Amino acid sequence: LAINFLMILLALWFGLKFSNKIIDPIMEIIFASEKIIKGDLETRISNFKGYYEFNILSKVLNKMLDNLNNQKNKLLQAKETINLRRKFTEKIINDVSTGIIYIDLNYKVLLYNKISQQIFGEEIEQDFFNKSSELKSFIDKFKNQVTDTNQTQIKYIVNGVLKILNVKISSEFENKKIKGLIINIDNVTELVSAQKNA
Repeated sequence: LAINFLMILLALWFGLKFSNKIIDPIMEIIFASEKIIKGDLETRISNFKGYYEFNILSKVLNKMLDNLNNQKNKLLQAKETINLRRKFTEKIINDVSTGIIYIDLNYKVLLYNKISQQIFGEEIEQDFFNKSSELKSFIDKFKNQVTDTNQTQIKYIVNGVLKILNVKISSEFENKKIKGLIINIDNVTELVSAQKNA
């Protein structure tokens, strides 16, 4: 009976010792996973002596983290490049002497320069195309390729003031499809008035 009891104690002891050995690498993987979840992609899981299966798992996870880290760095670089291009584009269009407005095919204003804001005022942020049926009609015809010309002259009232605007439109393509429209607007109100008074 004593021998049986001793065998049970030894079995329990070996079982606990073995389970503790397994728990150590599992806990390390869990702790590393918590860091990764919080965004720390520099975390790596170390090798475990005497645990072949756990080492295979750690190598796979570390390789996955390397790939994720590389993709993250590429995305950050691409974002930085896009921001630089955007700032460069905004700088250029703000230096030109005419208004430039970029819209999508649903007439949503995506980009405009300071001159455009001076011409249209606060209406540049609103659906100002619907305020001028003449401008809206011309853009519709150009977008649908109904007209052969890409420029026209319109009259537009801003805060009770009549403005005469020369409008020129060009298309922006992506994968051979029209992505948006670039509208160039020149305020010729004073010029037309001077010609009439001459």
